[in-house]
Amino acid sequence: MQQSKFTLCRFVSCLSLFTLGLGACGGDDDGNNDNNQQMMTVDRNVYPVAPYGTEETATLDNLSFKNADASDFTLNDIYSDESNKLLLVSTSSGWCVSCIEEQAKLQERYNVWGSKGLYILLSTFEDAQFQPATPEYAGEWKERYNLTYTVVADTPFIFQNYYDKAATPMVMLVDVNTMTILKIMTGFDESVVDAIIEASLN
Repeated sequence: MQQSKFTLCRFVSCLSLFTLGLGACGGDDDGNNDNNQQMMTVDRNVYPVAPYGTEETATLDNLSFKNADASDFTLNDIYSDESNKLLLVSTSSGWCVSCIEEQAKLQERYNVWGSKGLYILLSTFEDAQFQPATPEYAGEWKERYNLTYTVVADTPFIFQNYYDKAATPMVMLVDVNTMTILKIMTGFDESVVDAIIEASLN
């Protein structure tokens, strides 16, 4: 069984400190941090149940995409693997210059943190001609940028419900134990991403 490192409320509080640049989230002044930190047992064989939402602190639905070979890929594939602790989702398109520049940054973090529980999912939704991304396009994207993390096709563009497409790329960080959305941002704010990764996986 996997145990979550923080309760949701504690983690969001820590995240707020990081986002505001107030430094690390330490223990209580009275040294009773262990007594106040609630641990929870999670059954990773059953995906968290509804209600689901599209905003921070909501539970992320078990969304479905297509692998490069056109087979189905669901978020439950990530959830059911107990070695996964933190999910980083990024959206991409062929017309998005920022998305292309982001790939090296994502790969760098996966190289460092992948073995410690970071799972990166890149979701392609359109090609350079603004046409819906196909499974083949997802495979080409992964090969073109020499990526070792998962790349899928979001042909119906499911993630459009979570942000404004004009602000692509979206970066979403999710606590895999509960599939709770910790952070949704547009663009790749390295300081925020790194703070959440370190707080979750250290």
